[in-house]
Amino acid sequence: MYITEKLHIGKTNRVYLTDTGLSGNNDYTVTLSVVAETGTVAVDALDANLENKACTWDATLLKYYFEITFATATVPGFFRLFWLVITTATGRPVSLQEQNEPQTVRVIKYSTFARELVPVQWFLDHYLYKVDISDYPLEEIRESLKIAQGDLEMHKCNTFFSPTTITDEVHDYYYERFSSSFWIQQLHHTPLISITSFTIKYGDTEIATLENDYVEIDKDLGTVEIMPTQGGYFYTLLSTGLSGMAFNTLAGWSRIPLFFHITYQAGLNWDSLGEAEKMSIRHAIGMQAAINLLPKLDSRMGLSSESRGVDGTTESFSYTSSAMYGQNSAAIEQYQKDLEVWVENFRRKYGKNIFIQVA
Repeated sequence: MYITEKLHIGKTNRVYLTDTGLSGNNDYTVTLSVVAETGTVAVDALDANLENKACTWDATLLKYYFEITFATATVPGFFRLFWLVITTATGRPVSLQEQNEPQTVRVIKYSTFARELVPVQWFLDHYLYKVDISDYPLEEIRESLKIAQGDLEMHKCNTFFSPTTITDEVHDYYYERFSSSFWIQQLHHTPLISITSFTIKYGDTEIATLENDYVEIDKDLGTVEIMPTQGGYFYTLLSTGLSGMAFNTLAGWSRIPLFFHITYQAGLNWDSLGEAEKMSIRHAIGMQAAINLLPKLDSRMGLSSESRGVDGTTESFSYTSSAMYGQNSAAIEQYQKDLEVWVENFRRKYGKNIFIQVA
């Protein structure tokens, strides 16, 4: 098996072939191939395929290794490591378990300055102080906190806890909305901080990019609309329509898909929040992470299945009937109740229980 289970995009990763009595006296030729979930070969930082790459002998650890630097465009996910060992004297492959059952590693984005609103030690002190975590990697706990935060932000609160850029959010065109509300759009995330770009496209054809002077926003409601100005974008679109077509042609379509492309920044201004509110959010993330983690750490709870969302921000679990007898069952149940109340109050405070009808 391998020393490394998690590899990072953006830094050099060293992976080792653990074996089996191999030597480094030129008796073997060892190569490595890295394959993505889709079956395609991974690409390194020089845009070269990570296929049949020659490995190096580590005379201290007495193992072969290879250093991987993934291309920055690599999509995070699960990758397989295929090792091939050829005997120099005979030219024949050596049978390895790793050839028949390649190691699966998780490849994630690496950032020294990633958001960490809940420090690992704070979480341990407040939520896992009664739990033996001696055999559980701290990196996995940090990952669980990240997932818990993403779950709350994306699926329960629908609000980012710190400023976050949403790139190229798309909205359809509806003639009825144009004629009555000047293309007012309800963005998916609030509070709205600022608009980075607002572009109108018809298919792959860009019609206009609007400067902020012509865009009016409501930061609390998260709405954005084009200001009707003579000689401005309204005038241009009314007179020329799409790609030179008259506006009555544009008006004849009741709907045009993916017409508006908006990049913006949204979320709470974490630095300006009061300490009480910061602590409240930390505890919410802590409760969500504890709900996800405690069943894994309690051997008496009957964890029957676990799943992690494709987006990397959600986890879900199911349990056997023995779950009620775990030593952490009461704590989990209380966290679930407290978190439900917290989410309801948070959404009420930031308007997420109010649904805006855009005419």
